[in-house]
Amino acid sequence: MHYFEDMARSLCSAHEALHARWSLSRGDRRVDFAIAASVPGGFEVGATCEAWGIVPRAGQWEDCPWEPYQWSVEEMCDAYFGLVRALISAEGRLRARYHDGRLRSVAIEILGPDDWFLFDEAILKRGPGPLLPHEVVLQNSHLPSRHPFAGLTPTVVRTYPWSHGG
Repeated sequence: MHYFEDMARSLCSAHEALHARWSLSRGDRRVDFAIAASVPGGFEVGATCEAWGIVPRAGQWEDCPWEPYQWSVEEMCDAYFGLVRALISAEGRLRARYHDGRLRSVAIEILGPDDWFLFDEAILKRGPGPLLPHEVVLQNSHLPSRHPFAGLTPTVVRTYPWSHGG
């Protein structure tokens, strides 16, 4: 938790565009982190970090817990904050699909060197009948895009790391 908290403070305080938009709170054995939407068509990005791992979220998307079994705590935090960096810029977006006015899925799409790729999709309970979705794409603009990512090496989750320089 300490590495996560230190990294959140360091990275967010290093970017003028985030000064009033992020928050970090410490509870009983947990840290909650959030960055507010940058524009009306944006979305909040955040996570809850506990001793056993990180639960990332973005808008109405929430991932299963990231736990440090196959990677170190440092690698896990680097990958998470790489995802955050993408989602608060034009490098990431949320695609929400609706059917009959009800949210049915939320997908995170990440910009790679060549094109967009599906990072993850949360499928919600579907009702009967064909799914003819209405889609809404949400995107933040806190920080500029780093596309085409020259000189950056992807993290284990295929995002690019968030560094102090950009």
